[in-house]
Amino acid sequence: MTRTKHGQLKKHAAAGGKKSVSGKKTKTENGDVEKKKRRWRPGTAALREIRKYQKSTELLIRKLPFQRIVREIAQDLKPDCRFQTEALAALQEGAETFLTEHFDDTNLAALHAKRVTIMPGDQRLALRLSKQDHLIPTAGSRSSSSAMNNADYWHRVNTAPTQKVSKPKPVAAETPAEPSQPEPEPSSASADTQPNE
Repeated sequence: MTRTKHGQLKKHAAAGGKKSVSGKKTKTENGDVEKKKRRWRPGTAALREIRKYQKSTELLIRKLPFQRIVREIAQDLKPDCRFQTEALAALQEGAETFLTEHFDDTNLAALHAKRVTIMPGDQRLALRLSKQDHLIPTAGSRSSSSAMNNADYWHRVNTAPTQKVSKPKPVAAETPAEPSQPEPEPSSASADTQPNE
């Protein structure tokens, strides 16, 4: 007799004398034999998907849902806005590149904290280190109706005063309070006025 995963003993089927093999085949009520679906250990399938997507170059976000989001945001900012197909493709390529790099940085921040699960603090840190502070929403900046506030949020972000380092203004030459008399030019006349010895 063999042992199963949980340590229970397998018994022969009384009627047919066949063994039911755990994990491979099971017998149903009507006598059919079904093959069980393979169950992978946690993380194995995820690593396989990571390798698959790192090898591929196709876009991962579906095109129509991305177009709808872009058009919705553009409608909030400027009504009757039209897009060329190439422009939408370029926006999607840029968005996916940004998100991929952002989650890569977020994962590094989580690993630095000796965790494998990413958290919102890791995302804020990744944005801050990549000098993308303006993308971090502040408390109270977004409310429940996000469609209406998306335009308000981005308007505030884009029109927020930026800190520019101003160059010092050149100081104009000071004008004296009293007009001064011009200095005499050295000439041969001054040499004649000196006494000869």
